[in-house]
Amino acid sequence: MRRLVSSALLYLLALPGGASAITSVVGDPDGFGIDPTGLMRASASHTDPADTDGDGIIEAGEFLPDWNLSGSVAVNNGDTFDFRDSAEQAATDGAQYTDRSMEPNGASNGIEFSFVFTPPGAGDPGFETGHFVNFVFGDYDVNPAEIQIDGQTVALIIQGGGNDGLVQSAFATVPWEDMTDGEVVISVIAPNEPYLTFDYCLLDLSRVTDGDGDGIPDSLDVCPGVHDLNQWDTDSDGVGDACDNCIDDPNPGQEDADVDGIGDVCDPTPDPPGDDDDDADDDDSSDDDDAANDDDAADDDDAADDDDSGDDDDSASILESRDDDWGGVVQNCGCSSTGGTALGWVALLGFAALLRRKAPWPD
Repeated sequence: MRRLVSSALLYLLALPGGASAITSVVGDPDGFGIDPTGLMRASASHTDPADTDGDGIIEAGEFLPDWNLSGSVAVNNGDTFDFRDSAEQAATDGAQYTDRSMEPNGASNGIEFSFVFTPPGAGDPGFETGHFVNFVFGDYDVNPAEIQIDGQTVALIIQGGGNDGLVQSAFATVPWEDMTDGEVVISVIAPNEPYLTFDYCLLDLSRVTDGDGDGIPDSLDVCPGVHDLNQWDTDSDGVGDACDNCIDDPNPGQEDADVDGIGDVCDPTPDPPGDDDDDADDDDSSDDDDAANDDDAADDDDAADDDDSGDDDDSASILESRDDDWGGVVQNCGCSSTGGTALGWVALLGFAALLRRKAPWPD
């Protein structure tokens, strides 16, 4: 049997900042508890499946089965059923009226589905905001067809001809002022209805959406993006087995650093490829300071220094030729009598005198 949402379960959906949203359900979205395999809807041909899309669950827009293929779904016609589980049978919030046929005439009139909750506080999602009651029922075809929500009457649409046993979904807004007491009560008005069924009632911040088409409202679905009737959650982390990347290890965040489909908490190698500080450190290879360093190769001071090669001062020494003891003759100095300065000449003569005093010229 499918493991589904238990009746009157109150969900606290964690949201950023510690706030919480409230989703409360009476009954459970299990297609009235019916396994529709091989069952047909009421029709002249008796060949039209009750589960029109064949996905294994009876949803809004599909049909209750014509159990005895009589061509109609009706009281005292062999269409009685009761698929309530033990919790639903013992319930007092209205779940005891779900997953069964309510008959005979007037059996549904005045029954109530009640939600008891803590109203959202200031700063919480839904604070001072109207909520929605979503209601899934089948074979409502006799006037009056109405429900009352905290005393406000909401008309329902009666199924048209040729749609015997039609399953419908209705919704109504619950004003914020009716939420502040922490209780919302739905009453069914059906004094003349002999055969009526209910699947579930949902109080939520939005209308029912079912993105994966599995009949489970997104706000209750443990895998809202995966068609999953079982709704199993082995590790109880709020993520169903059908979409959990670590089925046996709780990981509500579903972290998967290396994006290999296996969650970090159960992945023996959770690091992304290339995320290794020891393999390719920029400081260990191809460092600009170790290769082609301007100070170590082609240094202007070490190679082709103007003082070591091709320098005019080196190719013709200022003391290459001289006359007797002093002479003072300087050749090829590269100096210009017009461009030189007195200071420059004094420096040269002083340097020559110093050399002569330290190393006298031989006779």
